[in-house]
Amino acid sequence: MGGLPETATSWRLITDPPRAGVWNMALDEALLEAVRAGQSPPTLRFYGWSPACLSLGAFQPVQAVDAAACRELGIDLVRRPTGGGAVLHDQEVTYSVVLPPAVAGRRPRETYLRISLALLRGLDRLGVRAGFAPAGSHRKSAGPSCFARASDFEVLVDGRKVVGSAQVWRSGSLLQHGAVLLEADRALWARLMGQSDAADGLVGLRELVPGIVPERVVAELAAGFAAEFGVRLVPGHWTRAELELAERLGREKYGCGEWTRRI
Repeated sequence: MGGLPETATSWRLITDPPRAGVWNMALDEALLEAVRAGQSPPTLRFYGWSPACLSLGAFQPVQAVDAAACRELGIDLVRRPTGGGAVLHDQEVTYSVVLPPAVAGRRPRETYLRISLALLRGLDRLGVRAGFAPAGSHRKSAGPSCFARASDFEVLVDGRKVVGSAQVWRSGSLLQHGAVLLEADRALWARLMGQSDAADGLVGLRELVPGIVPERVVAELAAGFAAEFGVRLVPGHWTRAELELAERLGREKYGCGEWTRRI
């Protein structure tokens, strides 16, 4: 698909072990800041969550979810730097893509579509026949769950979301991350979201490809990004500066109740 710049021939690929939600969000923001400052290359990151975590959108009221139930069940609560609705992160693969202005382009909708096409390529390699919500569809719900709504170009399988994504832009640089569900405890989603049908609009990959393992999901999604953007993915590591910034963000922002409960 044309329209976006093709200036980066290689991206860094980071595959992380599962981490607590505080550190996952701190690392994503640190990565955005490093790319924005020109200190790090375009980066595709994959990761998991341990323990399970409920994430809020940057502008979502904490009262929209059952924070007391999270405490009771030992489920972390974190606020993302990106917008959108709440997501229960447990059995999933999370992707994060961070692009500088020269690669991200200037049209958020077009960039979102391009990333959706990369995800579709990866899912197709897994044998999952997905499509995306057509422009103007805007399936909405009054509930807090990200998966209860479908915006333009979100990835669907038979009308149900298998990926929930969100963006934030800073000085022309993009962070987009999203949950690719493997399994979903629908009763738990309903309890934490306070809505009996909170999980009705989602589907996990293991319902479509029984026994699929995270490592294969990561490999095929990475291949989808490489093919769609025409880049070579080079396995890499965090820089010292990125890790130091993430540690500070985790301590002073994402691990702080003032940020999590600011709305």
